[in-house]
Amino acid sequence: MVFPDLEAVLGIEQVSFVQPWTRGAFVQELIKSYAVLRVAEIGSRIAGYVIAWLIEDELHIANVAVHPEFRRRGIAERLILTVLAEDPRIRWAGLEVRRGNAAARAMYRKLGFEETGVRERYYTTEGEDAILMTLYVDAGESGNNDTL
Repeated sequence: MVFPDLEAVLGIEQVSFVQPWTRGAFVQELIKSYAVLRVAEIGSRIAGYVIAWLIEDELHIANVAVHPEFRRRGIAERLILTVLAEDPRIRWAGLEVRRGNAAARAMYRKLGFEETGVRERYYTTEGEDAILMTLYVDAGESGNNDTL
């Protein structure tokens, strides 16, 4: 993701979330040294994006979205797998997902993430809980992620 991608990314953000990130939030991500930002393109269109933070050996997935026209094609999965594979230091990854987002939770479980906790009322507008999900990349730390 680069600055010229912002308009398309903001459009996807607006149609994807009840509480979308602001332009300023995306600008801040673009200048953070530890931010990992990737877009998926189909033809000349940005179909989706991921924002993650790499701190030491942890990858925190902060934001993932795919434009509604391109959903259910594995784009979010490929974006996540891409950022997980980019740095050999990554030993585990974590994220928060809405309790009610069954499709996203199923996708993360398919990728090997486990539900490891709850942040109650994390999404303040609706008072919805966030489910914490964790993936141990090093097979020595968790026996069910041998594929990464």
